[in-house]
Amino acid sequence: MQASVQDLILTTGMQVHVDPTCVPPGAQPHHSEQVVSFTGPLEGAVAALQTIATHIVRVCREPWFEHWVFNSSCGVEIPGFVLPMDRNVASQRAMCKDTQ
Repeated sequence: MQASVQDLILTTGMQVHVDPTCVPPGAQPHHSEQVVSFTGPLEGAVAALQTIATHIVRVCREPWFEHWVFNSSCGVEIPGFVLPMDRNVASQRAMCKDTQ
């Protein structure tokens, strides 16, 4: 995984952050997800999304893939659950407002 993140950084010019928190909390490791965020130029974002789509195509025939597709936590609100990166975004927004 670390090599893939490093490759993504080198090929896209984006800063990449993989949050270590498993989503949903307490899920079995093979049923959990992690959030990946990108910061950088728009053209880097396009390349990063293309790279991720390519990776998804590579694993779409894996035995676990269908379960993941139909049980993803993407977009699901989990009451009381906040990722550390979400806390950072809120504090960064506040700092930006202070400098304007």
